[in-house]
Amino acid sequence: MIVNWFLMAIAAALLSVALLSQNTLKDLAAPDLKVGSVGIYQTFFPPGGKSQQNYRNLYQRELNAATVLCYPGKIWTGLKQYDFAQFNTTVNWFEEIGLTQIAHLLVGSNHYYPEWFIDNSYTEQQLEELMEDYIRAIMQSNDNRNKIDVWNVVNETIWYEGAGERYYTWNIWNQLGWEEDKSGLVGAAKKRDTHPVYIRKALEIARKYTNNKLELRDNGIEFPNEHEYYAFYQLVKHLLNQKVPLDAVGFQTHLNVDHTYDWEGLKNNIRRYKDLGLEVYITELNVANDGSKQGREKQRQYYYDVVKAAKEGGADLINLWGLNDGQMGEQTEDEFAHLFEGPSMKPKPAYYGFQAALKDAS
Repeated sequence: MIVNWFLMAIAAALLSVALLSQNTLKDLAAPDLKVGSVGIYQTFFPPGGKSQQNYRNLYQRELNAATVLCYPGKIWTGLKQYDFAQFNTTVNWFEEIGLTQIAHLLVGSNHYYPEWFIDNSYTEQQLEELMEDYIRAIMQSNDNRNKIDVWNVVNETIWYEGAGERYYTWNIWNQLGWEEDKSGLVGAAKKRDTHPVYIRKALEIARKYTNNKLELRDNGIEFPNEHEYYAFYQLVKHLLNQKVPLDAVGFQTHLNVDHTYDWEGLKNNIRRYKDLGLEVYITELNVANDGSKQGREKQRQYYYDVVKAAKEGGADLINLWGLNDGQMGEQTEDEFAHLFEGPSMKPKPAYYGFQAALKDAS
């Protein structure tokens, strides 16, 4: 009797594993949608040389895409001096297991840079040279220009401040000047008369060194009730009308169960960028909650709603801001925002919500 029970338990466990493997996120999303997550170097190559095989297995089983971080604050060791060792090691491993790779980010707002860079002063020519030098160096290192499939060239440019309806604040690259809006939009759809020159320059410089896809990304652009929603679309139209190289837009999509969201609005927003001929990515998806049973259930529903809307809207990629709780460390303040528990890697209700959305999306 005990032996029979034991054999039945083993059989049930094997069946559970088999069913899970048949319903991985990447398989359910195929063929029209890729699913990925941020990959942190310390996750796969921790100090002391121990490989975290659980993480590696999870990425290989569930995903067909991954984001590699290249924040200047972590890579710049001095002016025109860089340490690409961790970045390149992660890129090479993701290439080895066949994942589509997104590099995040080349140019961003001030908090992505070391203080010694932000606190110094530069001429316009010096700033442009520094921008180009980093883009050139990271793309030419390790043949990254070919290994990385999508380059997030500019991130968080809108930076809206409600007092005085100010956009494009808190960015050292604004010193490169401003250019007249060419979006062709009028009335309420036109939020700005000018845009920072550096955005166009960064995209044009990136195209000099790679033929792979170039992405423009921001936060707060996902839903129609947000100020950035209108300003970002105007910026994209402005760039496209000038024939600036741009292949994709990225919606960060950091959500919280304490807020309500217009899922139909998200779906329609994805479609309006697709109508411009661009790919659309959900780039940093997570859903914050308090970790309680009720919070986890609401999180499951929110993952279901956002993934279903994204897939039905025609998104090309859904990329998570980490797979399991605790993985992202200092990169997030949201401890319970992910699909898997940490460090056990046990699927949370959110994982099954994600799965169900991929199945149900029409």
